[in-house]
Amino acid sequence: MTRALHTAFLGACLALSSQPAARAAITARTAVPIADEVNVRGRPEPRSEVILQLSKGRRVTVLEEVAGPRLDGSQGLWSRIALPSGTPLWVFGDFVDPDSGEVTTRLLNIRSGKGEQHDIVGVLLKGERVEQIRREGNWLEIKAPIG
Repeated sequence: MTRALHTAFLGACLALSSQPAARAAITARTAVPIADEVNVRGRPEPRSEVILQLSKGRRVTVLEEVAGPRLDGSQGLWSRIALPSGTPLWVFGDFVDPDSGEVTTRLLNIRSGKGEQHDIVGVLLKGERVEQIRREGNWLEIKAPIG
């Protein structure tokens, strides 16, 4: 489960810098938001769904930095982060074995909320296991690894 969900974390973006860049490959590092509340979004775009907000001083792991649009249309630098533990993650429950927690379809999207209207923040592969927190209708909230 850790490998698949770590991959899922690559979908969350956090604006930590306003410096433009095409794409900057970096090794994982720790960063701290300097604003009071920073929106973590599903994609590196200012109108993408807000997954959660980080408080000033909350440490996060930055996995990579990519260019993306700002509200004014210019390019800015966005940071992909590992989602903090406790971030709500959802999957369509019909593709998870209720007894084992094993994914039964080739690819299963991990979403930021219950429903297809929510951003995809990662993918699980067939045979990987999830730990269910709760079920709401056909959707399962799953536990994210510590990260």
